[in-house]
Amino acid sequence: MFRRNTIGRRILLTFTLVVIGGSLLQLLISGTQLQAAILEFHLHDLETEALIASSQLGFRTGERDEDDEGRLPQGTSWIPANLRYDYYIVDPSLTVVATSEDDIATGTRIAETEEIRQAQRQAIGRAIRDGNFYVAAPIPSGERGLSFLVLYDTTADAYADVEARWLQLILSTVPILGLVVIASLWISRTIARPIRALDNTALQMADGAFDARIEIGSDDEIGRLGHSFNYMAEQLAALLRSQREFISNAAHELRTPLMTFKLRIEALATADLPPEERQTYLRELNEQVDHMASLVSSLLILARIDEGRHQVSIEAYDSTALLHDVARHWRIEAQRANLGFETDIPVDLPDIRVASNDLRMILDNLFSNAIKYTRVGKVTFSAGHSKDVILLKVTDTGSGFASGEGDQIFTRFFRAADARAAEIPGTGLGLAILQSIVALYHGRVEAHSDGPGQGAQFIVTLPLKPPSSAA
Repeated sequence: MFRRNTIGRRILLTFTLVVIGGSLLQLLISGTQLQAAILEFHLHDLETEALIASSQLGFRTGERDEDDEGRLPQGTSWIPANLRYDYYIVDPSLTVVATSEDDIATGTRIAETEEIRQAQRQAIGRAIRDGNFYVAAPIPSGERGLSFLVLYDTTADAYADVEARWLQLILSTVPILGLVVIASLWISRTIARPIRALDNTALQMADGAFDARIEIGSDDEIGRLGHSFNYMAEQLAALLRSQREFISNAAHELRTPLMTFKLRIEALATADLPPEERQTYLRELNEQVDHMASLVSSLLILARIDEGRHQVSIEAYDSTALLHDVARHWRIEAQRANLGFETDIPVDLPDIRVASNDLRMILDNLFSNAIKYTRVGKVTFSAGHSKDVILLKVTDTGSGFASGEGDQIFTRFFRAADARAAEIPGTGLGLAILQSIVALYHGRVEAHSDGPGQGAQFIVTLPLKPPSSAA
């Protein structure tokens, strides 16, 4: 039953039960202590009166003649007149010799009571019974031993005072309970309201409203939860937008070669097609097949990286030799494009902690991109290191890019405006793959250019000791 209640009701019920239970316990303890204190006060007042009166009685009996045989005098003339409570006095044989009330006759022998037993040990005896307080004080009475003064008073006034104090405690507790209930309602609503908003927003997002957000009105844990949810919603919306753009771009990239296939195949089916045109169409089909194969291969690489299935296995190898080998291959490609190619690879370069296939893929994308976008000039490659990182730099004198495109060029399928205008071949995925692989090793890649036609520089920074997850 409790689990099926809402959070607000649980908080309200829990707070109310705890506070009511604690208040009742505190009320019981305080009331009991207060009751004991009130009764103690009345008994203490009787004790004080009894001590004063017994000392006066002891002094008066000491003035009697020696032949009095220690007997207490009869009557009440020798009793202090200022006693505020009812009393009776008994001799050592527990016979009443004086009393203030008619219900106890003089000469009556009484039973030994609790207060008298305590007084027989020369202490103040006290007892509560039959609706009265009793206090007994010993009175020295010569050779026969101790006589006793017993003061008594009704408990009615004391218990009336106790009842009044209990009522005050109860009345003072009721407002506190009301305040606690109000505070519980406020706290439960404060906690439950953003949770309901979170639930409603989640349902809206489930229905496709990915722009739905939670209104945050506090900076506590609930507020931080709302911030985290809104951040998650933004990331999810960005991921979905990226996925839609990715699908749209991939479909566009695949549609172009497929249309080329269709048109060229229809042309090749023409019987009177000249041999020269036939060879041209076959060459174009071959180029489109290579383009589609490159596109599909790039998509598969990105998919494996996104899904965490990209295998990273670093075996011992000479990374400096690999740099020279890759640079030698791309020097040949640069010469075919009538470009200069310069390298600066130090002989003391420490080993790069990147899998050989991944390092080769990083370099291939850098060199391919530089040669593709450079018509005149040269491509320069340099490697260096500091205390903690390896730096790989590729600089070209090519078309460059606008200052605002420095981060965008790593976006999947993004291509600079001048590259599209010049119809430079490519899929727009090479730099995205480069960035994803570098991120696997907790490195970073940066792109810099002074503007269109001013060339570009790409800097890859890789840690010398990457985390074990990439090792």
